[in-house]
Amino acid sequence: MRRRGTLGPFPKTRPLRAFLDDPDLADAAIQRLRREYVQLSEDTASLDCVVLWAALPIVTRFEDPAQRLKSLYSWRVADHSGLAAALDRAINAPTVVREAAKLTILQVAAENEGVIERRDWLVWRQFDGSDFCLLGNRFFANLNYLVFSRDFANARDEEVRRLAKEMSFITRTFSARWFNACARQEIPSRGSIGWYFRHCMGKLDLELSRELTGYVEEPRPRRQRQASLFEF
Repeated sequence: MRRRGTLGPFPKTRPLRAFLDDPDLADAAIQRLRREYVQLSEDTASLDCVVLWAALPIVTRFEDPAQRLKSLYSWRVADHSGLAAALDRAINAPTVVREAAKLTILQVAAENEGVIERRDWLVWRQFDGSDFCLLGNRFFANLNYLVFSRDFANARDEEVRRLAKEMSFITRTFSARWFNACARQEIPSRGSIGWYFRHCMGKLDLELSRELTGYVEEPRPRRQRQASLFEF
């Protein structure tokens, strides 16, 4: 498999294929993960979960974030403390995307416990801008961890967490670029958030493909001009 125009593989303390001794078994497991990531990127319920956390920095620009969350993105949340519970009510199937979204929301809540106790939405203001990449990176690291810890249950937990985080780094720059281009000065549509989610999942798929035996990374071609955000 060859790919063009990439920044090269992101460094990893221990590659994913090292969790399985047999190269053929490792390749089969990686291909299975790639298929799962493609399916998740095309799943409507998965997109609903991503829309919820991605919209939080945006709706908190307004006086009534809960009402904006409902009117703009069809999410019904009584108050700030009910965000994680809203995922359980709206998404019946306990998918890894739902669990990753819940984990992301609960982690932010735990880190800002004093604010959460006041049911204050302003905690999400810190991600309105380039720092949205930190929120996105956290979500995709959680998603990787939930998937990897399930499929590589015999591996040490700290190693799985490290790999999940290292593999999520490929989404961070694009998260900031998307937010600054599509959400900083405007309200992104559900379709725009869906495009962001699918593109990040494509980047994770690329990192997974780099783990396959025989993968060859071609040199990045020189560009004559700055590529548009929307060019592929």
